[in-house]
Amino acid sequence: MKIKRSLELFLIVILLLAAFSGCTEKKFSYSDGLDKNGFYENIRALDYVELGDYTEISVPKEAYIVSDQAVQLQIDAILANFITEELTPEFTDEFVAGYLWPTY
Repeated sequence: MKIKRSLELFLIVILLLAAFSGCTEKKFSYSDGLDKNGFYENIRALDYVELGDYTEISVPKEAYIVSDQAVQLQIDAILANFITEELTPEFTDEFVAGYLWPTY
């Protein structure tokens, strides 16, 4: 009985040590491995990707010319999803001072 109890205690200590041995002080950062310009260090996309010949592709002018009316329609559609009369605040001095002006 004493051996069984000692074995159980030994296994508990080993499991606790194993559980806490993975904990380190190093904190995760999404910036690890990036240089000052935001590119991965020592990795070039051209080492892994082969570009096709795209210089001979013709695109008609209508495909990339956008009219002012189309731009305004898109802006109005986006704004319609976010702005309503009852949610639009009145821009008084108090509103600007309370919500838009930074307080330090």
